[in-house]
Amino acid sequence: MIETLLLQYLNMEHADLSEIASLLFQIIHKLTADYRMDRDSLKIYLKEHMSEKIDRILNYINHYYYEPLSLTDVAAHFQVSETYLSLYFKKKTGQNFINYLNEVRIENAALELRGTDASITNIAMDSGFSTPSVLNRYFKKKYGITPSEYRKQIEESVKNDAMKIEKVEEVRKSLYDRIEKRIQDSAVKEVTINVRRGYIPWMNPNKIIDIGEASVVCEAAIQEHILFLREVLSIRYIRIWNLFSEKFMISTDFSGRNFNFESLDRILTFLYRIRFRFSWILENATE
Repeated sequence: MIETLLLQYLNMEHADLSEIASLLFQIIHKLTADYRMDRDSLKIYLKEHMSEKIDRILNYINHYYYEPLSLTDVAAHFQVSETYLSLYFKKKTGQNFINYLNEVRIENAALELRGTDASITNIAMDSGFSTPSVLNRYFKKKYGITPSEYRKQIEESVKNDAMKIEKVEEVRKSLYDRIEKRIQDSAVKEVTINVRRGYIPWMNPNKIIDIGEASVVCEAAIQEHILFLREVLSIRYIRIWNLFSEKFMISTDFSGRNFNFESLDRILTFLYRIRFRFSWILENATE
């Protein structure tokens, strides 16, 4: 149909106007029949399309708030009508265009007041307000105080926080010094133990006897000999080794997870009962 219509147009001198009109109506009918959209679908499409556009507009405002923006300028930039933009902007943000713009500008001003030493005049200009008095008016409406008072409060808060940190550090140092002094004042006895086979410093060499492998102390005969030596020779210390030998059975499966302390309990109970001190040789004796 379009090709026929084009040929009729190119040959206007001999064209049949009624045929051209018929072709146009056929094209319109075809378009409305095949590509028409019902009212509900159209509303959904327009809503989604406008919502996406409003998001882009909000992003634009957040980036260019310092510029002298107006509803007219933004509507022209995004090619929408002012009325349409104003309506959907209010639905999207809950406030009108100018209030939202001033909100963004005030938040930026508060950020600069907290983080910079810039003058109120410079902050007003940087935030998009025409004069410091305009900034003061909108700022006080939001925060209840002027920008200068707001900055003073922030400085006082930072100062108080610094004082608190300093006080905590002072208390911490005081406690540390007191603990350090108590340690220094305490009588600390240092005992050095040589883990190699030999005598332990606090043992009297004349009152020590080597028993042998730890497992033999479980035997009744050995226990009787130890008691005899205690009475006759005043032996008070015994020395045993091979605590982890297979005979002593500290571990039943040698996996490090299943232990058998029965023999060890018997030895410790016996030595405690007769008031003996003992030392263990950690390395295994050579067999």
